[in-house]
Amino acid sequence: MLERSYHMHLSDLFAQKIARPLGLGMQMLYSPLHWVMRNQIAATCHYMGAYIQGHPDDANARALTHVAGHAGLFATAEAIAAYVRAMLSDNFVCSSEIMREFLTYKSSRTPFALGWDRPTSEDSLSGRRPGENVIGHLGFTGCSVWIDLDTKRSVTLLTNRAHANDDPGSIASLRREIYRMCWEL
Repeated sequence: MLERSYHMHLSDLFAQKIARPLGLGMQMLYSPLHWVMRNQIAATCHYMGAYIQGHPDDANARALTHVAGHAGLFATAEAIAAYVRAMLSDNFVCSSEIMREFLTYKSSRTPFALGWDRPTSEDSLSGRRPGENVIGHLGFTGCSVWIDLDTKRSVTLLTNRAHANDDPGSIASLRREIYRMCWEL
């Protein structure tokens, strides 16, 4: 829908409308091999006898020309922190009203915000409890970011769980413990 509306490939649309305006052009992008040398990208998984570098580990994203709304974006921890700061400080690429709606949306029908997870159990991967004012995102490879909307603190964990183990549950306790420790700082 976005590609048809803007007459642009999703990777170009993201770069032009989000990454570049936020000053993240080379730190947050799709298809990094078009811009960054292979030796600057960590291998994230072993697939069909080769190590994957600069391509999404998610097979559905690979099938969608390596660029999909749900996977395929590569970023540094610094870029994710800058992205979060922009979202929380009215410096994002959309109006503060729209951003506020995405960040604070609550409904009795779902525990989720718009495009974000919320803690759903006492054992949440966020290291926080249900009802606490935090939102986050859990990535396929084990990467995640959680944001405390009250304190405007965020914690980003960049991992490549898919490189060593294809089981998403294999990193759950590590995620939970790292986030708990970070929130206590």
